[in-house]
Amino acid sequence: MPSILANNPNNQAIGRRWLVQAEAEHASVASFARHTLQLMSIGAPSELLVASQKASVDEIKHAKMCYGLASSFLGSDFGPGSLDVN
Repeated sequence: MPSILANNPNNQAIGRRWLVQAEAEHASVASFARHTLQLMSIGAPSELLVASQKASVDEIKHAKMCYGLASSFLGSDFGPGSLDVN
């Protein structure tokens, strides 16, 4: 994690931007899960299923990184919550 200057007046704004990005990355995980199911419903080859699943894992890594940055800048622990997928 980056070294955060405690007295930086921009920390809150930077942290909020990272939090928005983290939430978008978290939502992308669900998007790729749905994409994988759609591929399966049309009998897509396994190579496409693997690629979709790898992309989902990448989104999990991105979300973790973004939540970590948001937590550092905001001085509080943030992470994913439940996601309404209806």
